[in-house]
Amino acid sequence: VIVDATNVQRGRGESLESFNSKLTHLQLQGRRLGPDLRRLDLVQQVYVLYAYDNLISSLAGIEHAKRLQMLYLQNNRLTSMAGLEGLTHLKKLHLGHNRLVRIEHLDHCANLEELYVPHQRPPASEVPLEFCPTSMAAIAGRLRVLDAAGNRLEDCWNLSPLKRLVSFDLCDNAFQQVADLRELLMGPFLTKVSLTGNPFESQNRKATYRTAVVLGSQSIEEIDGRPVLAQERDFVKRLDEQKRKLKAQRSRLANRGYAEGGAGAAAPVSKDKVYEPGDRKGPGRIFAPPVIQDLVQW
Repeated sequence: VIVDATNVQRGRGESLESFNSKLTHLQLQGRRLGPDLRRLDLVQQVYVLYAYDNLISSLAGIEHAKRLQMLYLQNNRLTSMAGLEGLTHLKKLHLGHNRLVRIEHLDHCANLEELYVPHQRPPASEVPLEFCPTSMAAIAGRLRVLDAAGNRLEDCWNLSPLKRLVSFDLCDNAFQQVADLRELLMGPFLTKVSLTGNPFESQNRKATYRTAVVLGSQSIEEIDGRPVLAQERDFVKRLDEQKRKLKAQRSRLANRGYAEGGAGAAAPVSKDKVYEPGDRKGPGRIFAPPVIQDLVQW
């Protein structure tokens, strides 16, 4: 199987041991391999392993491939990540469509740059996927990409150490409001997010949550595949500023009415007209260009 899993040609009379020592890439995908990876003891120099679309239920044997940098194990039957502890050179890890309930055993994977764990389906379990705080802290220094779509996530507090993310995909989860993602959105390097399929997208609130993401991130450049234009960011910020001023004004008027009329007095109603987008007659108006009028619900 190993000989067939590489493009390297074995020399005439070359020993199998010598041949195996030259292998750096193994293509073992779609071969119905399982239940583990024990035969990796024969190819300890490999640093890219494609073993997706198999029947692998255990990572036993992965510890032999200590030089692994890229590991593709999506669409298998894994229920545990035990065995990854010794892969200190690992940079890309693909574990989507397995049966994991907890992302862990990454304590020594400080070089990890990309982590893909979407759509875990553990048997008879609908609980949210868990993230080990110790593992997240260990990989926080270099992790740039996170894909955890479709995992029933309701909050991301265990992901808060990941301050250096450039992009994340948290589509099809159970986040009720954008505020649940505040810690991740505040990352100074974040440029791209995917969030469709969460509850906060329903009830015609898509434009509202996009606005909230723009306000929550200073560096965001793309949301759900749509670029964030400079004019959009400027419009959203000015809109937010106007709303804050209006809220403060109403609060002052309410306090003044309370002070003048006593506890039983009704607060005066502001006579300020609320101008609709595009109304050019109102003082202090904010006009939304047509290209972004669909981004904010008034």
